[in-house]
Amino acid sequence: MISLIGQKTLDLLKVGYDNVDAAGKPLLGTNLYAYANNNRVMFVDPLDLWTAALGITTDLQWGPINVNFAGGLAIDGFGNVGTYTSQGVGLGMGATVSCGISSSVSDAQTIFDLAGPFSTGSLGGGWGPDASGDYFAGLSLNGWVTGGGVTIGAGLGAGGSSSITRTNISPIGQLWGSGFPNN
Repeated sequence: MISLIGQKTLDLLKVGYDNVDAAGKPLLGTNLYAYANNNRVMFVDPLDLWTAALGITTDLQWGPINVNFAGGLAIDGFGNVGTYTSQGVGLGMGATVSCGISSSVSDAQTIFDLAGPFSTGSLGGGWGPDASGDYFAGLSLNGWVTGGGVTIGAGLGAGGSSSITRTNISPIGQLWGSGFPNN
């Protein structure tokens, strides 16, 4: 009898744990970088543990106060697709109002790892055409998630911010593969 417990499987007949990676494949040895072909600098991931998102982001920065909203579609390497919404508030400097098309990528295992609170950082500006670069990091059920992206649209002013966002994921379905356990 085998039970899943986090990223380990408990085999009650053997009375012990079998280590498996995020895709359910056995881990051989104690090499922590085996998933990336021992390339800990570039973090090449042959298991395709990734997420990508495309949506619309609105940002308002006035002095030390920052408020942001976003929503769109997210997809992962297992074919899971869903919608996301995100709201955040934080501190920053500058004065800007902007709205644009945003795209991001992360090392999350599935789109479900994008749900929850994240620390974010953003820097951008423009007078008419507007662009920003964004970074986010947070803890999911499958470990730390980091990612980044860009937003291109229209806006006025310039600013930088650090905020806490709350992201919600609503699954739509699966485009390919046998899937990954929904967390």
